[in-house]
Amino acid sequence: MLGAFINPRGYALDKVKNVKRLGIFPKAIYEFRLKKNAPLTFEMPDGTRYRPDQHLAETDMGSTPASLQLFLPKDEFLLSYIFHDSGYHHHGLYKKGPHGHTYVFHDMSRKDVDKLCLRRMIKVEGGGRIKVGLIYRLVRLCGGGPWKAGHAPDVVV
Repeated sequence: MLGAFINPRGYALDKVKNVKRLGIFPKAIYEFRLKKNAPLTFEMPDGTRYRPDQHLAETDMGSTPASLQLFLPKDEFLLSYIFHDSGYHHHGLYKKGPHGHTYVFHDMSRKDVDKLCLRRMIKVEGGGRIKVGLIYRLVRLCGGGPWKAGHAPDVVV
């Protein structure tokens, strides 16, 4: 078993604007909020749980290039992308051990965020080996800039 999403509808996305990528391709930008009473959570097989930050002011929910969206729709693995965007923005996720009672911010490396969110979580969402491999490799190749643009979390879960 790879893990499971708990409260998969435990978030809200509100479209805040459209921007043009490369001056041509439209891209929707969303505001993400975690629901307080039943938040989106990912549970590992050992009982460890992860949560994204409560709020991201701007996220595109999957930076899939327009040329690949026929094969990799940008919202196909939305739950994984929520965690990934939060992990990149804050350089980690909130974590609670199997016997813990409180979520604490857990610093993570870029590679650890990519492995958890783009390998494990996408597989849980039904992603096959080819899609998982392609997404993981593309983000490892092109994700350095967004990782460097992240900052420390401003909200405690």
